[in-house]
Amino acid sequence: MGRREGHVPTREEMLKLKVQVAPAWARWCSAVLALASAGGSWYTFSSELYGWGFLLAALALLFFCFAIFGIRRTLSKILDGLDATHSADLFGIIVEGVFSAVGALFD
Repeated sequence: MGRREGHVPTREEMLKLKVQVAPAWARWCSAVLALASAGGSWYTFSSELYGWGFLLAALALLFFCFAIFGIRRTLSKILDGLDATHSADLFGIIVEGVFSAVGALFD
C-alpha cells in the first residue's frame, strides 16, 4: 500500500485498515451451507414447492455472502478492545506483515 503510493503508511492509515476477524473454519462451513441450501432450493423448485425454494435460495445467498466477505473490522476497533501492551505488540506484527506482503508482490 505504502510503496505503491510512494510513502510509508502513517499510523492513522494503518488503523483504518480492514482486517478479517471471522475464522476460516466458519467461512468454510458457511460455504458448505450455501451449497447445501442452493441444492435444496433447486430440488424444491423442481418439486414445485416455490415457497421453500425462495427461502432456501435466500439462505444460499446469505451464506455465500458470509463465506466470501466474512466479518471485517477496522484495526482501530480491534485494538480498542485490547490493553496497551498487547495492542502495541499486535500493531507492530501487523505492520511487519503488511510490509512483507507488499514487498512480496513487487519481488
